[in-house]
Amino acid sequence: MGGAMNPHEKQERDRLRVLLKLVPQIADGKTCLYIGASKSRFQLGAWLHEAGYEITLIEAFPENAAYYTKDERVSKVVCANIIAIADTIGHPDIIVWWHGPEHVTRQEMGYVLPKLESRARIGVILATPYGRYVQGKAYGNPWERHLWHPMPEDFEGYEVETIGEPGDGPQSCIVAWKETI
Repeated sequence: MGGAMNPHEKQERDRLRVLLKLVPQIADGKTCLYIGASKSRFQLGAWLHEAGYEITLIEAFPENAAYYTKDERVSKVVCANIIAIADTIGHPDIIVWWHGPEHVTRQEMGYVLPKLESRARIGVILATPYGRYVQGKAYGNPWERHLWHPMPEDFEGYEVETIGEPGDGPQSCIVAWKETI
């Protein structure tokens, strides 16, 4: 018999449940631009790969980018900051920025998000911690710092669901979806 689910597994299951509720069209796509993944966190990578997506990963930290060049789930890895290359990313079916928007400033988000929306054929999926969650540089990666603390109202024009309560750290989450078709 199966044992009890650990808190991390429950958290990921809850996030995927919310995502599937928000984004029924996700099954229609075949190409995905996935922004950001660390060696220990590529939350939707397995699920997207199993769903048949061809995944292009954009990762700013060279060590993480190099790590994913050997990952069979990823078709292509680009080592770059999404802010710098947003105009050159092509037109994937979906763009996923899963726990990444908090790693850029609010102003950078205001600049890059419309660019991402204009390029996604089906839609944009975002996830961030819900409210204040302080995090600094981690594992030698300066891109791990949280530079702002989003709230649901920061995702105007998106369908938004929350998990947990604001400020609950990694247990809480905002999941946002915008259809671009």
